[in-house]
Amino acid sequence: MSEAGKIGVVWINTGGPESEQDVPRFIRDMLSDPHVMPVPWPIRPLLAGRISRRRREKVLDRYRRMGLPSPVLETSRRQAEELGKRLGSGFSAVAAFRYSRPSIRQACLELAGAGVRKVVGLAAFPQASGPTTKSCRKEFGSACRSIGLEGAWCRSFPDDEGFISSLAEPARQWASDGTAVLACAHGIPRSMADRGDPYPAEVDRTRRALEGALGVEVRLAFQSRLGKARWLEPYIEDAIREVAGKGARRLVLVPVSFVCENLETHFDLDEQAVRIAKEAGIPEVFRVPAPSVAEPFLGAMAGLVEEAVRSAGWDGKAVGEE
Repeated sequence: MSEAGKIGVVWINTGGPESEQDVPRFIRDMLSDPHVMPVPWPIRPLLAGRISRRRREKVLDRYRRMGLPSPVLETSRRQAEELGKRLGSGFSAVAAFRYSRPSIRQACLELAGAGVRKVVGLAAFPQASGPTTKSCRKEFGSACRSIGLEGAWCRSFPDDEGFISSLAEPARQWASDGTAVLACAHGIPRSMADRGDPYPAEVDRTRRALEGALGVEVRLAFQSRLGKARWLEPYIEDAIREVAGKGARRLVLVPVSFVCENLETHFDLDEQAVRIAKEAGIPEVFRVPAPSVAEPFLGAMAGLVEEAVRSAGWDGKAVGEE
């Protein structure tokens, strides 16, 4: 079906394994990315292969408990479909993945094959960071140049109203006196932050915006640490024990760096964080769902595409206008 004259939108997430057999490949591909593991090329693929083999059974067990294929895949496709509907007939939106299929290049080729010549890239990560947005943007730019597409890129959205609303609304029903609220963000190595990665500052923008929307104190907690190196702090286990020590009887966990459910929300929060909280003496724990296809969130994403289109000078009309 011809999409000539339309503006393409590539909605990009990391991806995830399709099956148990796909787990080692997914880990290896992710760790082979120099933005994720910034070590020299001769060493990086060897180290990525070694780590993927060593962690295979542990990660596979977690995926088995959550279920495969990874929910990131189907949710991302739904998000792209719903985003396309919101944007209207002048757009064609597809999902792409940094470490799964379709890849960013494959998605761009699909759009180009249908007649699209202008493409907007939108990374599904609220806060900008080297291992996520920078990696995806570089891959997107490379694909556009090699295929001959004109590309535009959307900014990050750490405190966009629609994104914050999609988290605050479900959290509000649980946030009351005696409740501790943790903004749970995926950690990165401290060394990355020390080299100027924007992620810590953008995560704090999310925390402050969420705090303003809820009208209660929101504390930051970093999850999903890998290895023995120092990562961003406070670690989630320390943050939970701290609020428990201050008498919290209810805990609300808000995943602020994910827009769809994944292994980190299911295992790191629903299993590990809940267990730590119960052991620390907090009887009630609630976890806010990821935005997924919530209306306020999709509205915010459509607004980002509109902004990118205008910045590129492709169309003086608002997105969705005929």
